[in-house]
Amino acid sequence: MLSGAIGALAGCVVSPLTQTQYDGGTPLAIKGFAVAVFGGLGNSMAAVAAGLIIGLLETFSIIVLPLAYKDAVAITLFS
Repeated sequence: MLSGAIGALAGCVVSPLTQTQYDGGTPLAIKGFAVAVFGGLGNSMAAVAAGLIIGLLETFSIIVLPLAYKDAVAITLFS
């Protein structure tokens, strides 16, 4: 109950600054799933490394691709 209250308080403090939206978590969930599959579900250090690799690939992909395709980089690792 205490952790839920702290999380709610943090959300109330951060939401005016970050302009949160109701559908803002979907791209993060897709990227998180891609990291879990790419790094492995049982190995936390591999998941951290996979997150770093996917983040770097997304960041450097805007050099070659338009910015609109940045979120599609994580999905292309599945195929």
